[in-house]
Order: sequence, then C-alpha cells, then structure tokens
Amino acid sequence: MASNTCGWYGLNAFNALLGTLAIIMIAKKDVLKKNNIVRTFFVWAGQNTLVILGLSQVVNVQLKFVMENMPMPEFINFIIRHFSLWIILWLLSVIIRKYLPEVIGQKRDR
Repeated sequence: MASNTCGWYGLNAFNALLGTLAIIMIAKKDVLKKNNIVRTFFVWAGQNTLVILGLSQVVNVQLKFVMENMPMPEFINFIIRHFSLWIILWLLSVIIRKYLPEVIGQKRDR
C-alpha cells in the first residue's frame, strides 16, 4: 500500500471475501471454544489490534528493505518475512503494553 502496488483489485476483493468467510467459519466451529493456539492467537490479535494495525506496514516495509537482496526464492522470502512480521509485532505489543501503555490508550499499572 505504501508503494501503490496493489495488484489486481478484483483478486484483492475476492481474497478479502474469502478471508472474511474463513474467519466466520472458524468462529462457528468448536475450535475457538477450546483453549488452543488458534483461540490464543485470536484473543491476542483482538487485544492488540491498535499495535498490529499501527505498526504492521512500517515493520513490513523495513523487513522488505532488509531482505531485498538476500539470495533466496521469492516464495521463501515471503514466508520468512511473514513469520518475522508476526514475531516482531508480538514483541512490540509486549513492549508497548509493559512500558508505553499510554500510546494505545491504556493506563499504566502502578
């Protein structure tokens, strides 16, 4: 989005609809009723939406810049960047919640 390369809009809209339907189907299943990794991820993502939305593009652009010239296939590069993005966002959410909760509208625990 930052570089105005959005690809084909029809495919993007289709993928957005598929993603929305997938989330709805997962939510209707018993997967989220048990305490498992999927439920844990959704709870974490819900609690840290501001951090995720606010920093994901910045982190993604920096990861792309860092990994731009690494000699590996584009698909592998994408997978590594994607997992790195989520790990970095998780670390940033922990740091922000602990040391800078005011940034996301929370009060500091005393």
